[in-house]
Amino acid sequence: MVNIQVIKQHLIIIFTALKHCFIALINLIRGGIPLKDLSSEIVLITGAASGLGKGIAQRLAHLGCTLVLWDIDEVNNARVAEDLNTATNSNRIYAMKCDLTNKENIYECAKKVQGTIGHVTMIINNAGVVSGKQLINCSDESIQRTFDVNVIAHFW
Repeated sequence: MVNIQVIKQHLIIIFTALKHCFIALINLIRGGIPLKDLSSEIVLITGAASGLGKGIAQRLAHLGCTLVLWDIDEVNNARVAEDLNTATNSNRIYAMKCDLTNKENIYECAKKVQGTIGHVTMIINNAGVVSGKQLINCSDESIQRTFDVNVIAHFW
């Protein structure tokens, strides 16, 4: 009796795995899993002036999202927004200077976004800093800034 139950469980696992492999193969043949339509989304991206944040902004801009780009680097952030608006032939990418180490500035920026652009439907907390030094060689200010941006800012 026990052996029949074990065999039955193994067969269920095998058939379930085969079913999912078949579904994955069908999706692959069709060109992948269809993406959700993001054209109605308002996405806030922190740290969007360079690096990964800029790359995320580029991808989402081409998917039709309205983007709000926050970064402390006002010049590069504005350049990214301008380049993306040009590339997508739109005016739905907005750059704002926002200091994520300052709670009041975050609240002020959030209020401005809500009042001028609308309710943010997605947020990508991408901003982060790293000193590249060993902890023992970092100043107190550097450690505090790193912690404020990488940890605390996510809670404001």
